[in-house]
Amino acid sequence: MIAPQKQGEIRGEDLLGGKLEAEFSLITAEEAEQNPVGKAREAPQPLDEPKFD
Repeated sequence: MIAPQKQGEIRGEDLLGGKLEAEFSLITAEEAEQNPVGKAREAPQPLDEPKFD
């Protein structure tokens, strides 16, 4: 991760800085086999078509 820098500190270039937050869960191989990714989810619910007057 790049820390925010002041203008001109590195070769006179502005750097983009930011923050990333993430959460991870470790599970056993058995749990992964019982609940494959995407299989337990419901189908997406699409939006209604827009109405143009």
